[in-house]
Amino acid sequence: MGYLALAEFAFIAALNADAFVWNLRFGLSWYLASYIGAFVLLFLIPVAVLVIDTWRRRLRPDTIANTFD
Repeated sequence: MGYLALAEFAFIAALNADAFVWNLRFGLSWYLASYIGAFVLLFLIPVAVLVIDTWRRRLRPDTIANTFD
């Protein structure tokens, strides 16, 4: 299985787990919970990457500062 297939499987598994939590916690329908879960995952993943990248740049500015500029 390729990396893209593994990433897709992991994303769908995370989406289902997140929708399951929304369904149990707030009593939402599975349909609505899956859309809320997708929004949360698609918003939180890029924000987490941005925060980690910023943290790494501040931690070691001499080696990482100009990597992506």
